[in-house]
Amino acid sequence: MSKNIEENIDEFTKLVQDIKLTGDKNIDDYTPIVLLNAIPDVYSDVKAAIKYGRDNVSLDTVINGLKSKEMDIKTNKTSQSNNEVNMVRGRTKNRNSDYKYRKHSKGRSRSRSRSRSKSRSRDDRNKDDKTKERRCYNCGIKGHYIKDCRKPKRDNRENNYKEDTNAVTENTGDVFMVCDVNNVHSLNMHEWLIDYVCTFHLSPFKEIFTTFKSGKFGFVSMANKKRCEIQGLGDVCLTFKDGYKLTLKNVKYVPDLNHNLISCAALEEEGLEGRWGKGIMKIMNGSLTVFKADRRRNLYVCSVDYDILVASVTDSDKTFLWHK
Repeated sequence: MSKNIEENIDEFTKLVQDIKLTGDKNIDDYTPIVLLNAIPDVYSDVKAAIKYGRDNVSLDTVINGLKSKEMDIKTNKTSQSNNEVNMVRGRTKNRNSDYKYRKHSKGRSRSRSRSRSKSRSRDDRNKDDKTKERRCYNCGIKGHYIKDCRKPKRDNRENNYKEDTNAVTENTGDVFMVCDVNNVHSLNMHEWLIDYVCTFHLSPFKEIFTTFKSGKFGFVSMANKKRCEIQGLGDVCLTFKDGYKLTLKNVKYVPDLNHNLISCAALEEEGLEGRWGKGIMKIMNGSLTVFKADRRRNLYVCSVDYDILVASVTDSDKTFLWHK
C-alpha cells in the first residue's frame, strides 16, 4: 500500500466489484479478511483490534478503522514536525540569548573595570587633595606630613643643651606657635589639653617633671601674639586611669602658661595617631588605644596622675628638689 488509504480502498472496492460481476456470490464473506491481511505493519494495531476484538468483521468496520488510524498518523506527524520546528527555534533563541548574555557580560565586566579604575583614580585624587590640605607640624608648610618633611626636625635644629656638660645656653632663634588657652582657668596640673597646633609638649608645672634641665631655650608665641619664655625641658611620665603609662619626651617648661599641652605633632613623630568621634579623642598605636581624651568646651582634655613628683633640676652648678 504505497498510496494513501483512500486510494487503496477505492482500488480494493473496484476489485471486489469486478469479482462480484464474475458471479462469485461469497466474496462479501472473505473480503474483510483479505483487506486485513493486505494492510502494512503500520496498521497492525488496527488489524489486531478488529481481528481479536470482534466476532463478526464487516468490510465497513475494517475501512473505518483504517481511515481512523490514518488520521491519527497524520496528526502525529504534524505534531512531531511542529515540535521539531519549535526545538530548532528554541536552539536558535538560546544561541542568540547566550550570545547576547556573553556580550552583555563582557560589557558589564568592562564597565565594572572602568568603574573600579575610576574609583581608584577618585580615591587617589581624594588622598592627594587631603595631603595638599594637610599642614606639616615640623615646617608649617601644607602638602605633606611631618614624617615626609625634608627639613631637619625641630628637636635637631633646636640643640637646646649638651649632654656632656651642665652648662645651658640661651636659644632665641626659634619661635613656636601654640594655641591660646590661657583664657580657660578650670584646668590643673593633672589635666592635659590635646593641641594639634602646638609644636612641642608644654607644661607650666615644674614639679611634674621626672627629669629636668633648666635654662633659656627660646620662646613660644601664643595666638594672641604674646611671647612666653621656655625656661627648661625634660621628661614627664603620665599615668592614665586604666594604669597605662606614657612618657612624654623633651617637654618644654613654660611657667607663663596656665595649662599642660600635649602636641599632636610630637605624638605623630612617635608613631601615634588620633581618632575623633562621639565626643572622645583616641590616641592610637596601630590598633592599640594608648589613652582617651574627653571633649570639654570644644577642647579635648585627658586626666592623669604622676608616680613621681620630684624633679632633678640642674641650674648652673646647683641642684634643687621640688616637692608637691
